[in-house]
Amino acid sequence: MASTNFAYTNFTRNIASVDDLLQLHKLIVKDYPLLKDQSDELLRAIIVLTVSALDNYLHDFYRTEIVEGYLGRGNFNVQFDKIKISIDALQQLDSAFSEAEKRNYLNIELRKIQRTDSYQSARSIEDIFNKIEIKNVWSKLAKHKG
Repeated sequence: MASTNFAYTNFTRNIASVDDLLQLHKLIVKDYPLLKDQSDELLRAIIVLTVSALDNYLHDFYRTEIVEGYLGRGNFNVQFDKIKISIDALQQLDSAFSEAEKRNYLNIELRKIQRTDSYQSARSIEDIFNKIEIKNVWSKLAKHKG
């Protein structure tokens, strides 16, 4: 459950920041009504921070799940054939003396790969879940909502 715990902990910390900003916005609107227009800029920042929190969660979740899956401890069946890592990273993994070293090398390589990935659209989010064999994520979420 490493991927779930690590990713979720970071996500909840980011969402707590969103909640703090929302409370600040409410206070400004209530106590300083003349600043309402300026305080609405906070709402834009809150939206950006919320989207960023989701994007970071998915990066952390997927990366950690790949690492844990590689080490035989993953929660999901990662499609390793869809992950392209460098020969240098393979050499580092082969020469690692401990599991912690392997975890570190693989995390570094996956961060390089994920640098340009964005998980902010419905399609990219669905794609990341497909890579760990969670199919139809949106319809599954809809069932839990209603």
